[in-house]
Amino acid sequence: MTRGRRLAGAGGVAFAVALVAGFTLYGPKGGNYSAAEIAAFVAQSSSGLAVSAVLFGVSIIGLFLLLAYLAGKYVDEGPFRRMTWGMSLAAGASILTGWGLYLAPPIASHSGGPAIDPAISYAVISAGFAVLFGVGGLLLGIALVSIAMGGSAAPRWVRGFSGLAGLSALLSWPFLLASNWSPNQWLPVPFYLVVLWGLVIGVWLVIGFERVLKSG
Repeated sequence: MTRGRRLAGAGGVAFAVALVAGFTLYGPKGGNYSAAEIAAFVAQSSSGLAVSAVLFGVSIIGLFLLLAYLAGKYVDEGPFRRMTWGMSLAAGASILTGWGLYLAPPIASHSGGPAIDPAISYAVISAGFAVLFGVGGLLLGIALVSIAMGGSAAPRWVRGFSGLAGLSALLSWPFLLASNWSPNQWLPVPFYLVVLWGLVIGVWLVIGFERVLKSG
């Protein structure tokens, strides 16, 4: 087993664990709009914001490591490989941008800015949520579908799982719109399959259980 494979596997695990931890622990608590809940989110400790930013950074680095390895190792040279890597970079940038918007109200408060109307804070947080799981999910979904379509060297189960996770990522934005999902401490439901994908593929790359999950 190569060092690059183990590193990519560790990246997949880091992507899944750090993303869930960063969002679940530091997202606004609650579902529908509440001025009190937004005020509590804006007033959270600066140390919590710092931990959240670190966790999201670790998550995106892990995602890059995983997708770079999968694209270089398993995806055919040509448009699918370029699509996988290009969409991965764009997705990571969108996710980090969305998280930056998400945390903008509490950061503004901690930096000594004036009090922000909870409705305005909610609008900014919602914008971050839409960029993070809307734009970011769309771009990541394209990258994963590219692995499924162009990854002829990958085991069949990896291609199938990547395609399924990609479709789930693509559905995150429609899910947000159709369900009127508001920012809270839970990820959009379809995105949990993407998290599971990163964890399973990461563990597979680290411990190499091809004999258990062989493609045939």
